[in-house]
Amino acid sequence: MVSERIKNIPNIWIVDDDDDDLFSMKLAADEIDHVRFSFFSSGQEMLDHTKTICSEANYPHVVLLDLNMPMLNGVETMKKFKEIALKSINCDHIPFVMHSNSNNSIDVNRSYLHGANGYMVKAQTLSKLIEDFKNVKSYWTDVNVV
Repeated sequence: MVSERIKNIPNIWIVDDDDDDLFSMKLAADEIDHVRFSFFSSGQEMLDHTKTICSEANYPHVVLLDLNMPMLNGVETMKKFKEIALKSINCDHIPFVMHSNSNNSIDVNRSYLHGANGYMVKAQTLSKLIEDFKNVKSYWTDVNVV
């Protein structure tokens, strides 16, 4: 059972297959207070974790999902997550933000067409990444109501 204290701390999941990007994102996440970050190196790893976590109150408040990954890309991962989430009242409302190096309008439009709630181009500096994570935390865990 997850303690009440942990339940009340927002949780942001980040899924990215690039080790360098994950390293930078972990550094940036360490600079953000009052939020937990969970990192996954593939869509499948996140989906395996999802099958158990949605039955608890430890589900994510938002998922930042790399668009271009091998095996399961971001759109495919999001669709599979939503199939799992339909079976759980805790997870059926979780927003997805695609987090990609691509700013191509085709990628952006495809992401929204398939159900993404947002789209962010990955920051190229640590300071910008920290700023982006603060904005994600502020909007998706403080402002947005689900």
